[in-house]
Amino acid sequence: MTMRLVIRCEPKLGEGLLGYLLRLVDLNSGDNLAATFQVARHSVYPALSRAADIVTSNSTAVGVRHFPYFFPDHTSIGKVDPIYFHGHSLERPEVNFAKPKFCPTCLSETLMLPAIWELTHYVVCPKHRTILESYCAQCGTSLSWMRRSLHSCHNCKFDFRNTKPRPASKTTIEFVRLIERKILNQRLHSRSPKFEIAANHLNLQELLSLCTHIGRPRLIKEKNPKFSCRNALETVEAFVRNKQCIKSSPQS
Repeated sequence: MTMRLVIRCEPKLGEGLLGYLLRLVDLNSGDNLAATFQVARHSVYPALSRAADIVTSNSTAVGVRHFPYFFPDHTSIGKVDPIYFHGHSLERPEVNFAKPKFCPTCLSETLMLPAIWELTHYVVCPKHRTILESYCAQCGTSLSWMRRSLHSCHNCKFDFRNTKPRPASKTTIEFVRLIERKILNQRLHSRSPKFEIAANHLNLQELLSLCTHIGRPRLIKEKNPKFSCRNALETVEAFVRNKQCIKSSPQS
């Protein structure tokens, strides 16, 4: 049976498919993404894949003529195959569909979630120079796609637009801008008055893998070395602090 939505809208330029689906839920006053698109609740991946199929296969049912801004292999979510993100072949850990992020100021201005935020290492908003949030500031609950509103917590209903922005470091912002240039295939140096990130010759996957390899392990015991894993933000911050990854000038 073809599903019909009362309120329909076109995707915005650069909007991610998952954010677009959630925006449709919000516009149609649905309970959550799972209920609105009649998808299973037991696992996020089949649920999102089914919702994506509903939108892309029955585009006339939701009033969408085309959807060029979503990950093209959504039907293989949860598998081990590479993900093709804006023309780049990425390994699964480099894209995190299961954990949404948001910039409080962006939500207030545009009420959309860009596709690029689904990259694991895309941890700050370079436009507003703030950290992308993945938890509710009021109750501490991790964000979920299975909520009824793009801008409110599924647990306590807190409006994410009221979240106090946290400033991001200059080096972390510069790294995220380098990711953007890699996506656009621009072979430009990532310049700032104080430093330059050395890795411009790497492709996007190589850069993200290097960041994970260097930044994620945390030494917690020196004798008989023992390590833990940093989260995505900590990984990027540790990576850009590493002197082997940063050089003081283009000539150095």
